[in-house]
Amino acid sequence: MQLLLFTLAASFLTVIIELCILILFKYHNKDLILLVVFANIATNLSVNLILSLLYTWVSMEPIFLYFIIGILEMMIVGIEYFLYTQITRQSRRLFLMVVIANLISFILGSLFLIIVF
Repeated sequence: MQLLLFTLAASFLTVIIELCILILFKYHNKDLILLVVFANIATNLSVNLILSLLYTWVSMEPIFLYFIIGILEMMIVGIEYFLYTQITRQSRRLFLMVVIANLISFILGSLFLIIVF
């Protein structure tokens, strides 16, 4: 139950952070905003599920876990950038926004994890 609550809280936090960064980068397209919400819920839940399964089933060194998280985060950046370009044009600014949003939400999410657990 605690894991479920954490996962939902992490998804909510991720969506809020990434929406704030989207607005800071002056993206106000309603379709893009909705896509950011749904894409972040899907990617956040997916990553948390993968990490939970790995943590439960596989005994691994923390360095290996960080490596897996890094790979998953890079994949998320690519997936989200691809999805967002379906609504708005490709640009360095959009890519930078996706990278910054994911980096900040990862850092704050990690701090949240440390505080809660």
